[in-house]
Amino acid sequence: MKKNIPLKLFINDFLEKGLLFHIARRHMPPVSEISPHTHDFYELFYIEEGQEQHTINGTVYNFNEGTLCLLGPSHTHFYTPSGNGLLKKINLAFSRQSLLEALLYLQFSADILHTATLLKINTDSDLRRIFMHAQRSLFSNLESTESRNRIFRSLLIQLLLELTQGLQAPSPVQKNGWLVQGLHTYRQKKLYTKGSHALAEVCGKSLEHISRVVKKTQGITLSSLINSMRIQEAMRMLTETDYPVLRISTESGFENLSHFNREFKKMCGLTPLQYRKKNLLILSGS
Repeated sequence: MKKNIPLKLFINDFLEKGLLFHIARRHMPPVSEISPHTHDFYELFYIEEGQEQHTINGTVYNFNEGTLCLLGPSHTHFYTPSGNGLLKKINLAFSRQSLLEALLYLQFSADILHTATLLKINTDSDLRRIFMHAQRSLFSNLESTESRNRIFRSLLIQLLLELTQGLQAPSPVQKNGWLVQGLHTYRQKKLYTKGSHALAEVCGKSLEHISRVVKKTQGITLSSLINSMRIQEAMRMLTETDYPVLRISTESGFENLSHFNREFKKMCGLTPLQYRKKNLLILSGS
């Protein structure tokens, strides 16, 4: 079948006022097809159900359920469902500028954008779980624009950390590379719930040195960085379990419930119970 000249898509045609991203869910029957197109933005897609045959720059890929894939700007691609059932997928589009800002935050080399133009995330990757949790809030009109953008930025940072693990080159900027690698290891519940001393053991550096470098490179205190990891885990438990808030506070690494409530509201703009109630409404379709 002869393909037409690719359609060019632009991120500014999709962004809602104030949002840094565009997210959509697509359901496609077996006989349908998305025509050849290219775009000036990055596209992260996740296949929730079914299979697809995806042609990217002339190369054919077969993607199955559970695939999480990143496409860079200027790719020419088109796809069609390849199974007998419905193809269900989520598409997340965002600008090159958003990715550059996340790179700057992590002090990664921008060269990664030239190498990592196409990446299929491993099916056992933690990023898939993080993405599926984050997409609930990204879709939600009940969340504020600020809150949705904050969750989106957090997802981008997790994506970049995954990129550095999935590719041999380019590597993070060598200066303070120990911190980037240390934080990647530290983003495990069994470690960040233990506090800052566990990070010192992972990095092999003193807490004083780590605190100075974190403040200098990321503009936040070490305690704020660790608390953000704990709050993300608390957000997950609030929506995926019926645990009481006290248990969630303890299991996410907080020793004091009042401190947990303050940090949660500072990051999310809501109390834990308010956050749970909003997300239960979203999940129930109310």
